[in-house]
Amino acid sequence: MPAERGRELLARLRETVIIGDGAMGTEIWRRGFPHGLPPEQANLTAPDLVKAIHRDYLAVGAQVLTTNTFAANPLRLQQFGLEKQLHELVNSAVKSARK
Repeated sequence: MPAERGRELLARLRETVIIGDGAMGTEIWRRGFPHGLPPEQANLTAPDLVKAIHRDYLAVGAQVLTTNTFAANPLRLQQFGLEKQLHELVNSAVKSARK
């Protein structure tokens, strides 16, 4: 299934421009999530904020959404004591983007 979707995306790209969303982390902080915390933490502690940002990107024409997982890796999350929650952070990010 993923290979088929990849082929579909490539076919569309040959025909038209596809608009992607914008920065998640910057927007999360701009909307009041505490600076100094990783934006990926919002997947668990502020999922409605993450979903609202996705909805707003769609409302202005984004056709592709990315998950809020830019720095979701054990090394980075370890700085915040969140490395053991990596799987949960990523799953929550995917759920928010799909909704």
